[in-house]
Amino acid sequence: MACKPLGLSQYINAHATRTTEFVKQPANVPAEETWKTDLDDHVDEKVAPLQNSPLVGEGKDPLRSGHSKAWNLSWDEPKPGKRCQGFGTREYTARLWNIPFYANWTKTCENTEATIHGVVVSRPSFCDNKWPFGGVIGHWIVDFGEEDCLARWGKIVDKGCLKPNSNLRRFEARLLNIKKPEDWATICGTAPIKIRGISIPKPTVCENRGFWGVYGVWDFEDKGC
Repeated sequence: MACKPLGLSQYINAHATRTTEFVKQPANVPAEETWKTDLDDHVDEKVAPLQNSPLVGEGKDPLRSGHSKAWNLSWDEPKPGKRCQGFGTREYTARLWNIPFYANWTKTCENTEATIHGVVVSRPSFCDNKWPFGGVIGHWIVDFGEEDCLARWGKIVDKGCLKPNSNLRRFEARLLNIKKPEDWATICGTAPIKIRGISIPKPTVCENRGFWGVYGVWDFEDKGC
């Protein structure tokens, strides 16, 4: 026996009934929660790992997230600069390897430790991102273990009042043991000293007096002058 086709009104009623049954919400569950659950259940598994990876977008600290070990990050051997950056200070540089292409290279560099002079340094002083083919370079301003960047002050001499009614008294000392080929002005200009029990980070001025050497000069406030 041939099936009698449904009339238009019968088809619409039947379709509407099935649609209503499909979208019927569970009891006491807001509609927006159901939509959220449905969306979460259909996240592409191939996309999810990238979406949840550290250092994408805003980024996360790879050391805290534990991903740095999984990435097997490694530095080149930190290379010292040819000249001192200041008294007892030298810059070191190294390239960081094995950073995933999708990661935030600068954030990763800034949070990756390195070992210099046998000391673990928690992070570089700053990073230079040469993405994509130059990699990312870490820079460390190292102020320990740099014997060639050290010097010492000789005898501190009180030169008396700078001039009458100046309220300034002048002291000076010769800077000794500047290593070649270091820049005398760089070393002198950042060399600390203690005068009359006061620690001073650097001279007021440095003077190269030729044969007589490099001198630091300090002008102190003195109401007696």
